[in-house]
Amino acid sequence: MEENLNKDQNQEFPEGSGQDIKRDFRGLLEGVKVFLADLLDIRKNTDQEATKESIVADIPFKGHTSWILICSIFIASVGLNANSTAVVIGAMLISPLMGPILGMGLSLAINDIDTLRRSLKNFAVMVALSVITAFLFFYLFPLRDESSELLARTAPDIRDVLIAFFGGLALVIARAKKGTIASVIYGVAIATALMPPLCTVGFGLAIGNFSYATGAMYLFTINTIFIALATFLVIKLLRFPMVRYANSQRRRFIARMASIVAILVMIPAGFTFYDVFQESLFKKEAKQFVTNNIVPYELPGEGRYLENLTDIQYNHGDDGFIELVFMGNETIPDNVIATWNTQKNTYDKLKNVELKIVQGSKNQELDQMRYVSELYESKKAELLSKEQQIQVLKEEVGKMSKLVEHQIPFQDISAEAKANYENLTSLGFSYTITTDFNKLDTIPVFNVQWKKGLPAQQIKTDSQKLTDWLRLRLKNSKIQVREEQN
Repeated sequence: MEENLNKDQNQEFPEGSGQDIKRDFRGLLEGVKVFLADLLDIRKNTDQEATKESIVADIPFKGHTSWILICSIFIASVGLNANSTAVVIGAMLISPLMGPILGMGLSLAINDIDTLRRSLKNFAVMVALSVITAFLFFYLFPLRDESSELLARTAPDIRDVLIAFFGGLALVIARAKKGTIASVIYGVAIATALMPPLCTVGFGLAIGNFSYATGAMYLFTINTIFIALATFLVIKLLRFPMVRYANSQRRRFIARMASIVAILVMIPAGFTFYDVFQESLFKKEAKQFVTNNIVPYELPGEGRYLENLTDIQYNHGDDGFIELVFMGNETIPDNVIATWNTQKNTYDKLKNVELKIVQGSKNQELDQMRYVSELYESKKAELLSKEQQIQVLKEEVGKMSKLVEHQIPFQDISAEAKANYENLTSLGFSYTITTDFNKLDTIPVFNVQWKKGLPAQQIKTDSQKLTDWLRLRLKNSKIQVREEQN
């Protein structure tokens, strides 16, 4: 009986089956490894000599290339000024900006100091000519609007770093392939967008806005460094032969110098990536804080939080700020602001950030216009017809006008009160929120002080006259006047 059972078990689990499974699994892994190596290997189909010659041939920057750059800068400037994406893309396709940047990456990878020197010289000429051309265009051209295409090049973030790096990788890999993939080169020229930042630098200098110029130059620097870094890494990966020098001492010196320059290039690239990455994390947490804590807050009455006017500023290592804009006839209570600050401090990147609360505006007409603009932008996607647009805007402008009507022009009121009541020595104003536990009510309260020594009856009479006048003047029967002790 036991012998039969053992036979059955041996038939179900034959001897050596575990080793067979392991062997089959190892074979599967080897097959996947071979497949991936064949799929991702770029060394077999690389023409090193042709790649080097093509990159070096694109470095010189004179004659026809200079005029092509000038024309492309003019086209890009017109496109940015007209806010035309299609025109800007066309300018990027004919731009010869990429040559010296690839030359820098190649020369650093193969220790070719002569090519590096030529690349740097042509790169400097290229940048100077581009900025001067863009500056002259925007300085002399009568229309210099701050279009969204221009402003988009003044504040780089983590995405620009990634675009530049992976765009550079794609470009060098395409150049290294036998039978260069031209479509990839054109696509990288569009994606990395070297030309628009230089045009924006010229625009910033032309209008005297140096923050635009520095922001755009920062974006161009990011693109340049990370494209050169990608070129350096790919050339190293493909094991391009190092430049040989007859003098061994000179060869060692050139190798050291190339290594030092390569490190100097990669250090700012690393710092740039880290800084932009930190800024990206900061803005992400700031937006989460606003979405989770500010947007859900319901202001009393007709008050509104103007979300599109929120200003989030990161100061690259220093304390930044978050500015929130509210509109309404009632101020945000101090305890609510304190709660927001406490909630803000729960975010790692926001602990030292200042929370600025802007309530109303010194210029009410400007505030109204900004409010209507923000409202329209937030609702236009929901509108289906012109009639609906007009109706929604009429309703919201009516609400806004109601808000403005209830706002107290305190400076004018205090001047008129002083002229009408000679015994008045001080006047204050605030809102008082009261409740009968069924509903909330907001009472405008004026606090007054009268001259010392006045009879009580006269103070009572003047206070009543002042109350009646304020209610009539401001068309608000809820107004109260309270006397303060001298």
